Amino acid sequence: LTPQQEQEIAESVEKAAQEMELHRDDIDKAAREVELHQADIDKAMAEMKAQAYLSTYYEERAGHRGNHARRCSGNQAVRYAEAFMRVTPDVVEQL
Repeated sequence: LTPQQEQEIAESVEKAAQEMELHRDDIDKAAREVELHQADIDKAMAEMKAQAYLSTYYEERAGHRGNHARRCSGNQAVRYAEAFMRVTPDVVEQL
């Protein structure tokens, strides 16, 4: 590589790192919002009296998917993620 190519690569990597940091704050905010909604989710799942096992099942699946999302995104704040529609988790700023 020429010195100019090395410089361009270094600048590109630095720019990508800065963009990731900007998005990390948004992802952290979304993770906090999900936790705020957890009480609503728990209440809704409690209403499913005939299918009480589903609450545990969905929580476990979302936890497994959250683990996958943490590995894909590098965001260790992710606890849960949707579990049924995507091949890989999509960590987004907002829903």
